[in-house]
Amino acid sequence: MVPPASPVVKINFDVACRTSFAVIAAVCRNHEGEILQVRTSSVPIVQPLWSEIKAAHMACIMADEGSWQSVELEGDSLNAYTAITHSGKDMKGYLVADCRACHDYLALYPNWKLSWISRKLNCLAHKIVKWAVQTHRVGHIDLADIPSVILNCDWLYKPP
Repeated sequence: MVPPASPVVKINFDVACRTSFAVIAAVCRNHEGEILQVRTSSVPIVQPLWSEIKAAHMACIMADEGSWQSVELEGDSLNAYTAITHSGKDMKGYLVADCRACHDYLALYPNWKLSWISRKLNCLAHKIVKWAVQTHRVGHIDLADIPSVILNCDWLYKPP
């Protein structure tokens, strides 16, 4: 994770799909790389694209609830990024509504930015969602509950 400039917060999101459900995760950090919040949720969706869009939506809700003015939202699904930035154009059903919900948040907050990043740069969100699905942990996650090997997985930036 490359930390954002102060006072921006960065929320990375990801998904782990299983045969009958998916777990989505969002990890919020400040400009020093300090983890401010981790949230996971189980969704009854097994389609990866829809799950990624749901994860982006959860990240938007987290940012809104945090009342942060400047937010960078990052996920590693290029298809989800494209669907959201095009407000669900060429999508069908619930995908459209979820894309539009994310798009509406981005329109409401001009200092929020959605970006696609590579899986390597999304390491922490990816490892947390894998851990959450294996341990059945959903909701607001206490950092003390997450193994340190996961919390320290970022290879680009380590806080002092």
